[in-house]
Amino acid sequence: MRGLDLSLDSSEAYDNIYLQSWHDALAECEKKLERQDHQRALQIKTLQDFRNELNHLLEQCSEERSRRAVLLLYPTLDDFETFAQNFVRMMLRPVDTSMMWGLLFLVLKLALLDQGPVGPLQYITRWLEKIGHRLRDSNDCNKNINDFMKVKGDTVEVNKEIMTLWINIIMMFRNQDQGLEAGLDEYSWKSLTVLYTSTYRNIEDAVKRIEKVATMAEKNARAIQEMTLFQRLLSLEQSSQDGASLPCNTLPVAENQRFFGRRDVLAQIDDHLKPTDTASRLASVALYGLGGIGKTQTALAYAYQKLSSLDAVFWISAEDQHSIQQYFSRVATDALKLRKAKPQAYTENMILVLDWLQKTSIYMKHGQQLHTKRKSGWKYLGYEHSLDTVWDMSFRNLGIEARACLGVLSFLSADSIPSEIFLSSKPDRLPELLSFCADELELDEAIESLTHHALVRKNIEKGTFRVHRLVQAEFRLRTENKQEHFEAAIQLLLEKFPSQREKNFGNKFWILYEKYLPQVLALVKNYNSSQGKPDPLRPTKSFVILLTNSANSIDDNDTLRIAPELVETADAAYRNCPEEDKDRLLWAFLLTLKAIHHSNTSEFSSSELERRECLEIRQKMLPPNDLLVALAYNGVGLALGCQDRFEEAEQQFVKSGEIFDGPAGEVVSRRLQWKYNMARNNYCMGKYGEAEIRLEEGLALAKELQGWYMIAYGHLAFASLYTRTERLHHASEHVDCAEQLIQTSGAAARFSWLGSYCAYRAGDIALRQGLSERAM
Repeated sequence: MRGLDLSLDSSEAYDNIYLQSWHDALAECEKKLERQDHQRALQIKTLQDFRNELNHLLEQCSEERSRRAVLLLYPTLDDFETFAQNFVRMMLRPVDTSMMWGLLFLVLKLALLDQGPVGPLQYITRWLEKIGHRLRDSNDCNKNINDFMKVKGDTVEVNKEIMTLWINIIMMFRNQDQGLEAGLDEYSWKSLTVLYTSTYRNIEDAVKRIEKVATMAEKNARAIQEMTLFQRLLSLEQSSQDGASLPCNTLPVAENQRFFGRRDVLAQIDDHLKPTDTASRLASVALYGLGGIGKTQTALAYAYQKLSSLDAVFWISAEDQHSIQQYFSRVATDALKLRKAKPQAYTENMILVLDWLQKTSIYMKHGQQLHTKRKSGWKYLGYEHSLDTVWDMSFRNLGIEARACLGVLSFLSADSIPSEIFLSSKPDRLPELLSFCADELELDEAIESLTHHALVRKNIEKGTFRVHRLVQAEFRLRTENKQEHFEAAIQLLLEKFPSQREKNFGNKFWILYEKYLPQVLALVKNYNSSQGKPDPLRPTKSFVILLTNSANSIDDNDTLRIAPELVETADAAYRNCPEEDKDRLLWAFLLTLKAIHHSNTSEFSSSELERRECLEIRQKMLPPNDLLVALAYNGVGLALGCQDRFEEAEQQFVKSGEIFDGPAGEVVSRRLQWKYNMARNNYCMGKYGEAEIRLEEGLALAKELQGWYMIAYGHLAFASLYTRTERLHHASEHVDCAEQLIQTSGAAARFSWLGSYCAYRAGDIALRQGLSERAM
């Protein structure tokens, strides 16, 4: 070997050594192989060439088991390709790894044609899969490594080990004296097995060393990321201050002109919260006591009293995590009007608001906090029935219509119920209890009665109702029509979410779901808390339909993990429904949602069983060309694809596609989903040309629907395909299209998981192009 050229820097010098080592391996390959084999190997230069040649070979193969064994290799081949490309990228000078594909083609060809007693194909494909898994581990590590000098030697050695193994397998198949193919006998096979075992151990040892380097690099990267995030938060100081709109407040209702007294309490609050000249502190007071004694009204009165002297007054409902996030978003968007605030980007908005509070010295220095807290265990202690009496009088003075409205509101989210909850696009389908809602005048009179008796507060500006939680609980306790009110609330909410045959991805639908999901969650909470108590709420078919429709509507953008709770409650409710309400098609829909959840948690076997049961039910109860049957085939295909059983999945997708070619295809959004799923399966099988055609068709449909979600999804799917086939320029163009669309299509788009995936895909492409700083 040539000596080390000390005139070069160390990285280039070592690179020359590695490059020479690789060239020596290629020369050894040419020396050992027969001329015809070497020439044949040179003709196959890329992974795509390899796939094309292998497909031609499989067309001549009549043995189904052998065909299946080779087809199942296709996903693993991508791991070999990625590893080879990583090798190419880390070298300072061009390096040719194409011989690997030519040699592998000869290995599989000889194994397919082998007529010996051993039947080596099944074993060789398993070897390939095992090596591929280790290469995948190495590929994952490379994403975290910046200094490739630390892993370059091991990467070269792994490539050499693989190529040497291919050569030895070919040599074992060949009878060099006669130049003829010979079947492997048991002795030859044992020798080959020993050789493979040694090769695999060497590869495994090298990958372990690469993993150690990656672990250290990941720790360093995490430290840099944390520092970058810290700097980013610091950079928000100027933008958050400049963008804030002051004075502002987020008080939930208008000032209560009927609030009297409590001057001593208000004075004590003000005395404690008043900033001092000598201390910088965050002052905090909690109003603590029984529900209904006026804590909230006292806090509101104090807040309105201070509006003229404070720049910002924020009202935050802390009932649960969802409420906290929503209220912080309102502070950022509606009150402070911070430039970087996004209506549905809850976590980002909380960071912006807290940063603004800190930087303007409101929160940490002279800020003031006033809390209200109810101890529910003391609900009835010390009342002497005075409040009960007042409520009893108010409830008895309500008309039938007002009682019906209050009954519905008592099951919904207390702080922010959309005022259009009682408006129906199909008034003829309203339950008898709410039939008056079809008359706008009667509905207005019912709401006015509730506000007149101070049972409900209406925020005209925000278009919402607010009901005290104790009023809700007390009315539910006293009413004799609790079940009827519960079912009326269900009927109203059912109109707000699409059925299982529909799928809407537009921004206006995400905003609609954001308004009504808290109402569904409140309904679920009240239902679950009633179980195990005297006279519990009874589950109904409509209740299960509402929960399944709600879960189905948000499963693509379920950032708060709401869907699993909805599905779990729906499952329990269905099982407890009367027998006449147990619709098997509804159960099939519920199975679909459970399968989606199990796919998300990597429980693929459970997901497949649920998908197949759903398909079986729909095949028995629906016409063979029904849309839901097509969706069931599609679902089974997804479950199989998650388990890398792509050939089986393709059969299911084909059956689904045949139905979509008929009337079912008129539901464009569902046909579009099928095309994307089929494209993914083609892609995983290595049928890149077919995948590209499906994606083009799907993207055209998405543009026809003008829905940002599916257009962005299509562009990112193209980016994934072109990244895999090393067409990085085209991949980057599609990522840019997706990013622009996400940034200009409203809050729901920017907050979608597609935004994170878009950033990941852009970083991956930049990394593959060697632009590590841009990738970070």
